[in-house]
Amino acid sequence: MISSNIVEMLDKLSLEHPTVSSQLEDIKNNYKESMWHIITDQLYNLTSDAEFDQGGDLVTFFNDFVIKLDTKINELKYIRIAVNCSRQFQNIEEAITFLSNLEEKVKDSIGAQLFLKVSIAEKRLALGQYNECFDLLEEVEGQLKAQNDIDQIVYSELYKTLALYYRRKEKYTEFYQNGLQFLAYTPAEELTEQEKHEWCINMGKAILLGKDIYNIAELLEKEILKSLINTDYEWLYDILKALNTANIDEFEECLRKYEDKINSSEELVKNQNQLEQKIKILAFLDLIFHREKGDRNLDFELIADITRLRVEDVELLVMKSMSLGLVRGTIDQVDQIVRVSWVKPRMLPRDKIKIMSEKLAKWDVQIKQTLELLTQGSE
Repeated sequence: MISSNIVEMLDKLSLEHPTVSSQLEDIKNNYKESMWHIITDQLYNLTSDAEFDQGGDLVTFFNDFVIKLDTKINELKYIRIAVNCSRQFQNIEEAITFLSNLEEKVKDSIGAQLFLKVSIAEKRLALGQYNECFDLLEEVEGQLKAQNDIDQIVYSELYKTLALYYRRKEKYTEFYQNGLQFLAYTPAEELTEQEKHEWCINMGKAILLGKDIYNIAELLEKEILKSLINTDYEWLYDILKALNTANIDEFEECLRKYEDKINSSEELVKNQNQLEQKIKILAFLDLIFHREKGDRNLDFELIADITRLRVEDVELLVMKSMSLGLVRGTIDQVDQIVRVSWVKPRMLPRDKIKIMSEKLAKWDVQIKQTLELLTQGSE
């Protein structure tokens, strides 16, 4: 049944918020026509609008109007609207209580329940309640593994909050891994330019600071990383590109070019030795990549030349690569040879994909030649 009080409230809000009056007018008209599906999206867009947010009416709007539609609109979208409105609470504990009180209303929708838990976890994180936050996220992650057909927005929100949690804890590798998952589940057009910028900066720095992050191409291949170009953080974009080439000369030239930028970051200065080790390990991995699979016995002198190390330091670099799980093999200390049996798969940049394609084509030719010889021998 259509309520005249709600119609009057929407008219009043239209007068008080002229910048969103057309949205409110559309909502009112669709409310009169019981167009619940259309209203759902309109309500989400309205409560996401910064102009309407400034008025301080979000919570009242939810309690006086949205909550009355709980049986008429999609449960997940209902919770997303509630989360939008909850940001207006000055007291985060009150926001948590507000959201927790909605659990019963979405008991029949697992997706809505999980989204609600993640949203509460995010607010726990804002309060510095790390254990409570992580317990909720771990619970949601476990439940998602047992579910099918859950809207990807739930995964997006989960990995975003996990990434933010690990960033707070300064666990760069976990932050980077979950950040990649967040970006995979989140269409780029749903992020504001500022959000794209912030994620790229933080994930780019995580690559430089994380001790065991070597899948750099996975971030570099994402279009949103280009949001750093022509900004104060273009230096970070250039350093990441240079690091990904595994070319030590190019990387060191880039570091010299942006020395002032690097020195202005206490974290990067503190981790400079680790960064130097990272480019050397990447150069070692690149050396292996360019070798044929049956030709991966590498002598110490060759590795030393490629990685700009003394021969006596090669063994330590190889052992470090092995301890990180990047390569497997054996080290012959007597003959000073590294025999590589396996390399950890990782996403390749476009130039290396071309090399891999050429290798496969060559391998295909070799197989055909072998088959021809076998056929001739059997005749």
